[in-house]
Amino acid sequence: MFKESYFNQRVKAAPFQAKRVRYWDRAATQDGGCYTAGTLLARSPEGNWYVENVVHGQWEPDTRDEYILATARRDRNRYGPNHEPVIWIEHEPGSSGVDAYKHTARKLAGFPVWPDRPTGAKEVRAEPWASQCAAKNVYLVEDGTWDIPGWISEHCLFPKGKLKDRVDSASGAFAKLVNARSVGLRIFTLDRRAKEGRLRIVVCTREQLASMVMEQPFLLVSVTDPPPVGKPDLPSPQSDLLLGSLVLEFADLDPADCQETWNEVISPYRQTAEKLIMTQEIGKKLWSFLLRKRDPAPGAFVLQDDGDRRALSMAYAICDVLRLGRSNAIYKATGAEWRAQDGDARPNQRVYEMTKRTRGMVV
Repeated sequence: MFKESYFNQRVKAAPFQAKRVRYWDRAATQDGGCYTAGTLLARSPEGNWYVENVVHGQWEPDTRDEYILATARRDRNRYGPNHEPVIWIEHEPGSSGVDAYKHTARKLAGFPVWPDRPTGAKEVRAEPWASQCAAKNVYLVEDGTWDIPGWISEHCLFPKGKLKDRVDSASGAFAKLVNARSVGLRIFTLDRRAKEGRLRIVVCTREQLASMVMEQPFLLVSVTDPPPVGKPDLPSPQSDLLLGSLVLEFADLDPADCQETWNEVISPYRQTAEKLIMTQEIGKKLWSFLLRKRDPAPGAFVLQDDGDRRALSMAYAICDVLRLGRSNAIYKATGAEWRAQDGDARPNQRVYEMTKRTRGMVV
């Protein structure tokens, strides 16, 4: 059904804007005959298919579910919030299958996870996937994170080979991605002060902050690079109107720009991009800080970075969440007659999306 020649197309990374599914074919016995396999499959707008990663191993149920949860977190960190994969888990028939799925789904609370109840013979289910492989529409992402030779070998021996888990997982991912669900967007109510046009968002650098004078109560968010590059000390503007300060550590990186170098250590941080980008936890920390009730209420948010894309991207997201007019709400501390426009491109798409998405995670 599969030939080795089907899989000679290799790439360093799949398109970031592709749609993704992570499909899990689960086994329940450690060191038993069957394996657990989780295939991350992406489909590009052109209709090409990319096998980005395959997790494969023999684990007891609790350990297996921990691997599934850890994988979901890694996928979200790299592709979220708008391009993270939908998770599908094979649902075995019977009450034991129901209980096993419920247990795994509880572990994945907060992730888009769905059960799949496959029917029919494995060979029949794999035929559509095999057709795309034969047509040379399938690319393997060769980034050193998964066992490509073993994956190809199992496909070439299918269906007569002893192991079928990775093929089942791949064909399951393909079937779900063909009919991928779209994710809805939450709409948030407006802040009263935003409606009245009083809230200002000021974007500045550390140097500009030192000489800036604010005429209304404000909150300060300082964005700095992770160590050893960043400056962990919080800037201290001399103002009695400062209501609170927060330091956020992440680099000015967008996963869409570094897919081919995702697993490479970035100098001078000495870490990979996954450890440096803005995360969901950082976004939640930001909104928890901004939305905390204070008396008096802040009339401005001051967002400070090192003159790069981070603060302005956060400002655009905050503005759009609160439905403020960008041109009337966002200011740069440059003295120039600059105005943001509603149609402006987001400087750092990752920072913009993560800031916007995490508002709904903070009550």
